[in-house]
Amino acid sequence: MSIETLSLFVAVSLGLLLVPGPLVMLTIDTACKYRTAGALWLALGSATSGLLKAIAAMAGVASLLTMFPIALTLLQAIGAVYLLWLALQIFREFSNSPQLNGELSDELKQLPVKLLFVRGLTTALANPKGILFFAALFPQFINANDSLWQQSLVLMAIFSSLELIVMLAYAAITTRVSTAFSGNRAWFDVVRWVTPLVLISASGAMWWDIWNSY
Repeated sequence: MSIETLSLFVAVSLGLLLVPGPLVMLTIDTACKYRTAGALWLALGSATSGLLKAIAAMAGVASLLTMFPIALTLLQAIGAVYLLWLALQIFREFSNSPQLNGELSDELKQLPVKLLFVRGLTTALANPKGILFFAALFPQFINANDSLWQQSLVLMAIFSSLELIVMLAYAAITTRVSTAFSGNRAWFDVVRWVTPLVLISASGAMWWDIWNSY
């Protein structure tokens, strides 16, 4: 695998990861509540999901989902319901949280590490089409004359690392903005409403995709 191929893969991956979506908004929401340290665990969960999807794609699961579309539809429906539930949870958390200031309260200093990791993992897994995405993306950068799994592992590592970097960058920016707007409830109200709305929109898009597949 040449340097030119890897550079192109990095450019394509960054272009995809930088576009704001449900996970980016979830990262911003988490950084508002738990700062960058909390967002790190969310990002680790999301990156783990990416690795699992990539492994599944290379192991042939994508072919099975293509052969049995009802399985893909079922997984999509479960993911769509989960995103709706998560949107409600996010809204409730913000509604019940104490006023967020530049200094974290004692309650917020206690990082729910397991919760944040699982939330990142399950949110990223919510859309099973990610498996099809990796199955379509990776072959474009793989040399047929070299080891398939060795090249795939390299691409997986690069993509997951870039995902961590991008999500932590969003978290760091959010932390700075939250500190700058300390005491200004308007900033937190925006996040409080926008994050659940993005998750609901993502869920709606998945339901629309299911509807159009029949």
